[in-house]
Amino acid sequence: MLIAEPIGVLARQRLVGTYVKQQQNAGNDRVANDPVNAQLHTLGLLPATIWGD
Repeated sequence: MLIAEPIGVLARQRLVGTYVKQQQNAGNDRVANDPVNAQLHTLGLLPATIWGD
């Protein structure tokens, strides 16, 4: 049964989503004005290194 994986994915999305919101709140225009990459990053399809962390 796949129980742990979906929970882990949701936790990751929540953490990454919080990170993206923090970047937007900090006035990071690159993140705020690039919703496609922000969405891909939230889904874990872009490595964090692209975002400078």
